[in-house]
Amino acid sequence: MLASASGICWKFLNQHNNLMKKAVDIIIVGAGHNGLVSAILLARAGLKVIVLEEKDTVGGAAKTEFPFTKVPTLGTSTGAYLLGIMSPELIRTLGVEFPLLRRDPHYFLPTTGKRYLLFGSDHDAMQNQFIFFF
Repeated sequence: MLASASGICWKFLNQHNNLMKKAVDIIIVGAGHNGLVSAILLARAGLKVIVLEEKDTVGGAAKTEFPFTKVPTLGTSTGAYLLGIMSPELIRTLGVEFPLLRRDPHYFLPTTGKRYLLFGSDHDAMQNQFIFFF
């Protein structure tokens, strides 16, 4: 991905060379959570920042995805644990609030066959799944 992102960066720079020389102080390759935080802090410091991303969405590992074909409406964040280790100082510096979103159902256990278990706060539904599954 780095080579691809670098290729995109060089292509963009070559196509917009005059604009880049006049309008941009910093180019950040990658609009993941670290790239976005860097862009915010640099822009607040008065620098002109551009962020390049090869994907259709921003957020990197800290975005909601729907990877389970058996349960297509079950969203998961592949990097959600990162917010748990984000320092309170950085959150204050950014001046943002992160709402707590409880996913329900919150646990998906696939198998190699067609069966799966889906756990959430509905006790009766979980009990029925166990009876059916085992």
